[in-house]
Amino acid sequence: MAIDYYPGGLRIGHINENVEGPRSSDAFAIEAKFIVLVVLNGRQVFTVNDRAYELEANEKSGKASAVTIAVQSSAVVHYLESSGHPLRKLAIAGDLDWFNQFQIEEDASETKVQLVDDRMNSSFKNDGVSAAIWNPSTRVARLATQIILPPPEDNTQQLGLYRMSKGIEILRCMSEERAELSPDKSERVEGRRKAEDIRLYILDNLNHDLTTNQLENRFCRNRRSLQRLFKSEYGVGISEFVRGERLKRANTALRHDGISIAEAAFLAGYSNTANFSTAFRREFGMPPAQAKSCEV
Repeated sequence: MAIDYYPGGLRIGHINENVEGPRSSDAFAIEAKFIVLVVLNGRQVFTVNDRAYELEANEKSGKASAVTIAVQSSAVVHYLESSGHPLRKLAIAGDLDWFNQFQIEEDASETKVQLVDDRMNSSFKNDGVSAAIWNPSTRVARLATQIILPPPEDNTQQLGLYRMSKGIEILRCMSEERAELSPDKSERVEGRRKAEDIRLYILDNLNHDLTTNQLENRFCRNRRSLQRLFKSEYGVGISEFVRGERLKRANTALRHDGISIAEAAFLAGYSNTANFSTAFRREFGMPPAQAKSCEV
């Protein structure tokens, strides 16, 4: 297996070759880490501290298989079988600190892994290992394929960054999709997505009028629903967010573009420079003239 190493203890390994099975290996020890193993095609059977895990996948049928493992201190791994034509497999590993906002709960059916917002340590079994098998979504399988079969890149550094970005995206998708398994969390995930759509739309349209009616029509929600959704995610109302972002833009222009205070007020959406100065001072702790003098 080829392995790429990244800052923060992140490792991404991948294999894509014909392997005649069964093929076993000697047992070996691993230190504390978090591992996500995705098999896109082929069969992998192994044990972790004598607990057996079996992953089998077939790309033609669109079936992939994965396991998430957290090792608290150390564990012994023994690969019992590796086979596939080809064996197409991805492994993402990292320090536990990478994932300490998640907790792995073993599912009795061994078909999915649930992640909840808590310390992962609470789910470790007596042997210091917690693991669960789950079925990757089409999105996760596609990202894994992109890591294993990447597009041509100009150099090794670009290829490494490409694989790293896809690996981190897999971890994000895994977290999000597991949350969707829980009805109460599914609603929260959907709300987060909608709030992010609103935020990005606002940032793309700061130069234009952003009326409540416009947002209602754009997102098919009434103003009360929009405000509640946005504030629950970002802690501020939509109008307050818009005002703050426009003030940030005016501050940047004062410091770096050499515009006048009147121009900065207009950029921030204020027709009165005195009102702009008051809002600016409240936001940044200094008057616009002082920010302008800090130009670099």
